[in-house]
Amino acid sequence: MSITERLDRYRQFLIADQHLEFYEKPKISRGQGLFGVIFFVIGLGKLSYFFSHYWVSFPSLVSLFVLFFSLLSCLLGVLLVFLYGSQKKSGLILSQYGIRNLKDEIMEECSWEEIESISISNSETLTITTPEKNYVWNGAWETVSLLETLIQENLPNRMDSLAKEEKDEFKNQLQIHEVSPEFKIHVYYHKVSIQDTRFPCWTYLSEGFEKQGQAELVFTIQCQWGEEKEEYPRDVLKFFEELYHIGKKKRPISWGDVTIFNHPGLGGSDLFTGVGYVRPQPYQFDFFGESSSQELFLENIQNYLALIPLTKLEISTVQQAGLTRVLTRLGKKSRIFPHPNWMDRKRESTPSASSKSVLIDLPGLKGLFITYWADTNYVELSLSSSIHEKWEKQFSELTEKTPLTIFANISPQANAALVWFPEQQKIEAITSSGENSILAGCFLTFYPLAEENGGKIVEDGFVFLLTGEEWKKICKALQNKENYILSSNSEENPIHLRLVWDSYRKA
Repeated sequence: MSITERLDRYRQFLIADQHLEFYEKPKISRGQGLFGVIFFVIGLGKLSYFFSHYWVSFPSLVSLFVLFFSLLSCLLGVLLVFLYGSQKKSGLILSQYGIRNLKDEIMEECSWEEIESISISNSETLTITTPEKNYVWNGAWETVSLLETLIQENLPNRMDSLAKEEKDEFKNQLQIHEVSPEFKIHVYYHKVSIQDTRFPCWTYLSEGFEKQGQAELVFTIQCQWGEEKEEYPRDVLKFFEELYHIGKKKRPISWGDVTIFNHPGLGGSDLFTGVGYVRPQPYQFDFFGESSSQELFLENIQNYLALIPLTKLEISTVQQAGLTRVLTRLGKKSRIFPHPNWMDRKRESTPSASSKSVLIDLPGLKGLFITYWADTNYVELSLSSSIHEKWEKQFSELTEKTPLTIFANISPQANAALVWFPEQQKIEAITSSGENSILAGCFLTFYPLAEENGGKIVEDGFVFLLTGEEWKKICKALQNKENYILSSNSEENPIHLRLVWDSYRKA
């Protein structure tokens, strides 16, 4: 691993805790800025002398030179001070928390033989003593080259040697909590790296739900400052146990479901009153390293469900508009697509259900995926046989005048997702790479008795206005589990519809 890569690793770790900011290299140093102040003071003094002695009488040639150089000195001083003050400073600002995290990171990645001591004084200065020399890291302005030199000369990173060793997939495992011979809960301590975020966390992994015909569960909690790795929240173990006993009663949990607690509290926080179940993300299994188990989990990731904690306000949004609306809001706030798959016990809640939404007092059914394909201008509504079995009665009771709303999950095919907040004035979406050719929607609503057929984007979903005849055809397709295609004939609502069962278009 190169010096630059090692330095970037430290940058990512500290930036994740929001205690470190890097800046561009300055063109004007602090000393040059100080000279600017001196030039300005000298020039100001010369100007005062000139006006007090030569203002009344006609100035001589010498006095004019004094005036010229005084003005030049003032201007140069003002220019240096301005350039110094307006430029981006070199190096970093590091708080006491950032310094302590840097200490922990260095101790973890470097052997004890290479470091004699690491001390923190006044919560602002980190001193590292090595056999060769001492390094002092101040919380004020320090250049990045100090850390670069530290890594290069005296603290070779142990990751180089570890990469050559055989990976131990259980090195991060803290505990195996055995509820019964058929059900276990594994607890891991590891670090998650996603985009520009890197932080330590605990991940809980179930073993035994599969025997009940359900998906296994994975739950990741971000560690807070000062928490030791053995201090993982125990209430999560109890919650997993309760879910296991519920599963014994043949009440399976599926993607998009929500569990509401009788009493608030999860992961040591009273902020959360429920959890939603979503598709896991690969970074949640980083604790396995580059082992065969890691590859196996990623190959079968569809057989797992991840838990997303929800606040009381967010539960009300789920009840009005489905889980996806909350998830995309979390994604926008965190700038992570489609959404963060871990529990941040200090995060703020997203808004509650809104009276401004078109979904107010509009009951809905849970579907699979709702995806807009920009290349064909089609919205694809993907449903499954299990959904048909669950909602068969509701489908059979549809009438010519009854509107229908279907909520959906974020499709794995999507590279963007619609997002909506009550104060929002225009259509917005979150995306992973700047593309929005495959757009996930939160809901799809059918309104019958219109004069033309067609759909459009509304809030974070799609609304289709249909004639009575077309609505009858869609009702029949839902009742008989048949594929269906609707071509729009409306200029105001130009989006087409494709209804498919047990399949979806591949990207």
